[in-house]
Amino acid sequence: MGAESIAGLFYDGERSRGHRANVELTASKTVRLTLVDELDADGRPREWELPVALIEISDRLGNIPRRLVLPGIGAFETTDNEAVDRALAALGHSPSLIHWLEKRWPVAIASLVAVALGSVLFIRFGVPALAELAARTLPPSVDRVLGAQSLDLLDEIVLEPSELPVTRQQELRMRFDAMAGPLEGDHDYRLEHRSAPALGPNALALPSGIVVMTDELVLLAEHDDELVAVLAHELGHVRGRHALRRLLQSTGVSAVAFALLGDVSSASALFSAVPALIDAKHSRDFEREADAFAREWLVQNGIGPERFDAILCRMQGEAGGDDESGLARYLASHPTTDERSGCDAARSPTDQYFDEVEERNEADVRADALQELKENAIRDAREDFRRA
Repeated sequence: MGAESIAGLFYDGERSRGHRANVELTASKTVRLTLVDELDADGRPREWELPVALIEISDRLGNIPRRLVLPGIGAFETTDNEAVDRALAALGHSPSLIHWLEKRWPVAIASLVAVALGSVLFIRFGVPALAELAARTLPPSVDRVLGAQSLDLLDEIVLEPSELPVTRQQELRMRFDAMAGPLEGDHDYRLEHRSAPALGPNALALPSGIVVMTDELVLLAEHDDELVAVLAHELGHVRGRHALRRLLQSTGVSAVAFALLGDVSSASALFSAVPALIDAKHSRDFEREADAFAREWLVQNGIGPERFDAILCRMQGEAGGDDESGLARYLASHPTTDERSGCDAARSPTDQYFDEVEERNEADVRADALQELKENAIRDAREDFRRA
């Protein structure tokens, strides 16, 4: 039985118009290209023959025309995908994985689900684990560089010079130095005071060991032991290298996005979802680690953990009363939650009751307003219909 002839168009690269041609994949594993409308000097159809191994044959993808590139000659295109498949099968070539999946939608869908699930699990568990391993491996010099650069950037965009008296700053630095001195590790611990209206009462732990405490937090505290509790929490962040681990996690997610999506713009879009993918869970984990370190340190040094609870609850009250900017929420290194401080438990049943009543009243007001909007919209639509 002879080789099957496949009809199509030949492009020689010199003219944009295609020439009618036929291709045969012979049993001797050669490709014979014959032009239908062009003859050679002897009056026979022009033709070329090359080994199959030299021909670039595109994989099948749906009904997209197949393309056979003949080096030094031109390209042949055909819409007869079935004939190309039969010819390749006769030569022992297997169909491409993409075409195999196209014909088996359940397998293709299951594969996509498996890739998506595997990617999510890797981002959820694998990236943080690798980030922690990398953070343990990287030398402290990396933290020092990141810490110095981070402080310079914060000074430019959100922090202002401290307005606390110099003597007050020195008192707190002495307390901090006494706390950090016995700690193991190669971090260069240093307390910096800044004013930060955008952040409000807060403290930030930078990778190098620098801890920034805002004037607003100092003024909010009712006892120095409360400030010591916050500093112990920030030292927990430094010792856990949490800032470096979060940076490495974000870089890992960006790399996964680029590997899956294949272009920088799409990877950047997914990278913007990092807080939803990893920060929501692992930032809370970092906070719990820092909280545990702070409470253990307080107990070991004869300070009641209730000092920590008191300042957290007060910070939460300040945050609830202000309209925090996105920048403040992003930079805040320790969101004050009831889970951490037990603020609700410390409030009286009477206060909780009136808060619940107020919430119900606000919900009723919102429902009434929504109903009024709906009625107004219906009335306006009816009037427009009458006018029409």
